Amino acid sequence: MKVDWTQPWFAQVRDVGGLVAQRIADGMSVADALNLPHFPQAPRRFVAHAALPQGLAYESFIAYSGCVPTRENLHDFFNGLVWHTQPQLKSRLNALQAQSIAAEGVRAKRGALRDALTLFDEFGALLDAPAPLLDALRARDWTALLLRKSGRPSPSARCR
Repeated sequence: MKVDWTQPWFAQVRDVGGLVAQRIADGMSVADALNLPHFPQAPRRFVAHAALPQGLAYESFIAYSGCVPTRENLHDFFNGLVWHTQPQLKSRLNALQAQSIAAEGVRAKRGALRDALTLFDEFGALLDAPAPLLDALRARDWTALLLRKSGRPSPSARCR
């Protein structure tokens, strides 16, 4: 798995990601590579996707077994890295998914809660920024957010 770990967007997962990627390069499966003995803070064990019983929801399996079914692809590789670096977030998302499945069952179409949780889990982004930038974002003050705070002159600045 070729990943350019020098890119700034990989900063949070760089250490564990480089280690896991090296283990995969050495011949381990993605699941085995994610089971790092010296990263005991990971709240789950990673198993081959084949361990997921047919007909059982992925989220339910994780909730009751403590194991994350893992395929041999970058999607599941990065999912595992997030389990390592954001274990409380991933655990909470999984618990909410499992609660929703227990209450509503698995249907042909996800309910609103499961759909929202999945979208956040798969496509969400967390922003860690200084308070003035967060305030400008919340206020939708695009000029302050994108121009003044970035070091560029404000639109009212005049050339002399």
